[in-house]
Amino acid sequence: MKRALSGLTPQEQSQAARVRAGIEPRASTTNITRPTEQTTAEKDFDRNVKVLTDRHLSGPRKGQLKANEAQVESARRKLRLNPNAQDIQPGSLDDQFEAELKGKPKTSVKGATFDKAFGKAAYDLTLRELKDAALSQGATEASVEADFNRWWDEQAAAPDPEGFGEFVIPRSEFQKQTEGFGERPDGTQKGTGFLGVLSGTDTQGKTFESTEFSTQSNAVKVKGKRIDFPSLVPTLTQAEVDLMMNDIIPNNKNIPEAIMQKAIKHAKERIAEGKGVFAEEGETPTPERPEEAITQPTSGTFREQIDQIKSGPGTPKQKLAAMKEITKKFKRLEELRKKANR
Repeated sequence: MKRALSGLTPQEQSQAARVRAGIEPRASTTNITRPTEQTTAEKDFDRNVKVLTDRHLSGPRKGQLKANEAQVESARRKLRLNPNAQDIQPGSLDDQFEAELKGKPKTSVKGATFDKAFGKAAYDLTLRELKDAALSQGATEASVEADFNRWWDEQAAAPDPEGFGEFVIPRSEFQKQTEGFGERPDGTQKGTGFLGVLSGTDTQGKTFESTEFSTQSNAVKVKGKRIDFPSLVPTLTQAEVDLMMNDIIPNNKNIPEAIMQKAIKHAKERIAEGKGVFAEEGETPTPERPEEAITQPTSGTFREQIDQIKSGPGTPKQKLAAMKEITKKFKRLEELRKKANR
């Protein structure tokens, strides 16, 4: 966002937010010399704020955040832990709501006295930016969202766009009644993805859900611009899905090259077919992923080969099938041995 929610400069706002978060003392009236070096808490706070505010100033990604989805979500989670975040004063940000919304895309409207108006895409993008600004500046996301909804509804109910000068579509026309799955880095709403809703556990032991886990690459562009595309695609093996959900996503790690290449290929194929890179409404999630075959042990006793399978890679289903094959093989060998000794 170009302006601070409170009207302060970014430096003043960052300091005020750190004070509210309890990681920086308030200014003292006595003449005490303070250390110039930041504390660890201050550095962490500023680092998370930078993740939510540092955007590309030029090039094909102008206006987009420099951080990837995992880094952005991690920063949001940490800033939400601020116990001293304050609610904004209702009505205090009306001018900012108007300024932020005016730069967003419009949607075509049929059967109205006007051709285009601000709709779901503009609403989602603006609200995401406002909530990120709230986290960065020590305000509560809930209070900003509630006030933005109030302002939006007032504009939608107005007989003509006198004060604002633009038409907006009522939220009731584009908001789903069911709870969504969060937002993509570009602010649009996520869907159920190609694999359905997947569950994992984060580093704090809390369960989370993921459906797409968006990423970007120079290999996937539309009209010369990089776009977001899902990394959780149908061509992943079950082992790769498990790796993403139990390690890569909760630990904010880079997506492995093998998985990235599958996601790139999947996105490019859909673009070539004239489809969107994300699963569209009505597409049935893939219930099962392709599985990599387990290499059967060729030496060792029956117990040793079974142990090799148990301790090696593969899903429980794969291992069970492999152990059944080993059992059959040794039964056949035992039968041949008995016949030879007769």
